[in-house]
Amino acid sequence: MKNISEAFSNNETQDILDTVKRCYNEKDNKGVRDYNTLNKYLGQLPFEVDAQDIEIGGWQSNSYNRQIKTAPISLQNKIIGYLKHMG
Repeated sequence: MKNISEAFSNNETQDILDTVKRCYNEKDNKGVRDYNTLNKYLGQLPFEVDAQDIEIGGWQSNSYNRQIKTAPISLQNKIIGYLKHMG
């Protein structure tokens, strides 16, 4: 049996990205990686999306500025944006 995944519109994908970034800005790295915390933020959206659909990748240094690190944000295994951390 195949997994059926919901398809999100471009606007919904942008709303999800903005929500993940807001969670990170307000709750930092631990909040965005905590299922319950992230799910509370996603629950405020007018459509259904679960924190299980979101994956935050590992932090990687920028090649020209080691103090800037980014972590990919994936929605259903597709990168939709990046978190940015200034160290």
